[in-house]
Amino acid sequence: MVFKARKIPKHLIIREEYELRKRSSFGLLKFILLFTAVVVFTYVISLSVASL
Repeated sequence: MVFKARKIPKHLIIREEYELRKRSSFGLLKFILLFTAVVVFTYVISLSVASL
């Protein structure tokens, strides 16, 4: 008797820890870059308003 290979749903697959750490560190890096961009943009705007 031959059985068909069953496809395992993605939500049942256990991922390795290092995959989860990679994803979270990228999110943290993205947040830090966005925060820095907002601070620099605010600083530039405040300098231009102060010179008026």
